[in-house]
This record gives sequence, C-alpha cells and structure tokens, in this order.
Amino acid sequence: MKNIFITKDGKIIKKHSENSKEKEEIIFSLKESLGCFVTLEEGIQFETLVELIFIDLPFYEILFKEELDGYSLKQYQTEWEKITKKVEDQDIKETSLEVNKVFDYIESDETSQIEIFTVISVVTSADKEYAKQTTDFLPLHQIKKLSIKVNPEIDIFAVNHEKNEIVPVLKSNVDLTVYDLLQSITFEIAIHGSPEKQERIKSFVDKFDPLALIPGLEIQLQKAVDEEKYEEASELKAIIEQIKNSQQK
Repeated sequence: MKNIFITKDGKIIKKHSENSKEKEEIIFSLKESLGCFVTLEEGIQFETLVELIFIDLPFYEILFKEELDGYSLKQYQTEWEKITKKVEDQDIKETSLEVNKVFDYIESDETSQIEIFTVISVVTSADKEYAKQTTDFLPLHQIKKLSIKVNPEIDIFAVNHEKNEIVPVLKSNVDLTVYDLLQSITFEIAIHGSPEKQERIKSFVDKFDPLALIPGLEIQLQKAVDEEKYEEASELKAIIEQIKNSQQK
C-alpha cells in the first residue's frame, strides 16, 4: 500500500516499498492518490490542505459534487482570499482542527446498517481539558491558520433512530485515506451553503439566545434520522451538545 505524507509547506511525498526497500517520490497533486493512506506533518495548517484542493479545483468539484450540493468551490476560494488575523491575535491560541473517522452502527426494529464517514472538529486543549466542537459558522478565513491533525482512532457509535439515541460504544485504530481527508474538508466548508448564506445564518443566530435554538435543532435532528441522513444527524447532535456545553461554562 502506498502512503502519502504531506509536509507543513505543502510538499506531497508518496512512499512505497519496492524490492523490500522504502522509496519516496515527490508528487504535485493528490487526485491520483485518493486511495492511499495519508499522514500529516505535525503543525500543518488547514490552509495548506485547502490549497491542495484548489490546485485541482475542477476535478474536485466533480468528485465532491454531492458534498457541495450545487455550490461551486470557486465561491469558497473567494472567501479564502480574505485577510486573516494571526491565530495568536484571536482567543484560540490552544485551538486546532482534528479529522475524525466515525463509525455508526444503526439499528431499528426492522433492520440494521453501518455508516462510516469523516468529520472535522474544532479541538480546544486548555487547562488540561479536552473538548471537541463543530466548525459550524466559522468563516474559512478565520480557521485557515489553525493547525490540523488526523485522529488515529475511530469513534464507534450505536444509533437507534426510534429512540433518537446516538451512544458512543468504543474506539479503535484507523488509517485515513487521502479521499477521506479531502472529502471531510469539502463537506465542512460547504455544509451550510455558500459563504454569503453562511454569513447570513451566523448573523441570524448571533441575535438569539443559543438555548432557544435547541428545540428547532432537535426537530431537524429527528428529521435527519427519520430520513436516514446519519452524517447530517451526527453534525446536528454535535451542534446541540456544543450549545449546551457553552452555556454551562
């Protein structure tokens, strides 16, 4: 199996064994290595990976058409070019992004199935506490300088949509592919529509007590579960938990 290593400066190194010897090759695009396992250099920033998507933008617009849901990556590229504050100037000095693979075992009275997908979380590690939040409504230009890492463990959940339950079961080791990584990035930046729509939603949300949003979000969660949109359901569940946790601080 060939492996991809991406450095902090965006260099792509393809590693493979040949005649019992480890060989390395510098490549300039990821689009022909989607099935390879991927490792990121410690400290690599989110913007480095997004730029690798923009290099082959037309290709990824076709590949991730479902994740983009009718929007164009070119719209997000414009947002990306906005001026960015330095990370140290924001109140997120100990904040980073983490790529997590999630395994849902979904059971009901009639059937059971498995859903496997990859998500990106905002990770805060302060005062030796470890907390995950979703990237919802964070403009791309605000998170581009955050470091990103791959979680080598997969979260396994048991999902019962009749009871509206998503219960963590255990963790296991997992290897992430290039496809997993790039799909999760594309999904996260496009989940709430175009940059303009995201900004309108954020402005609307900021006017209200966050707790007042929970009933509506829970209705959306139930609808997503009923329609078997389990990736969306997991995202909504995380948003609800994020709101509740933020109000307890």
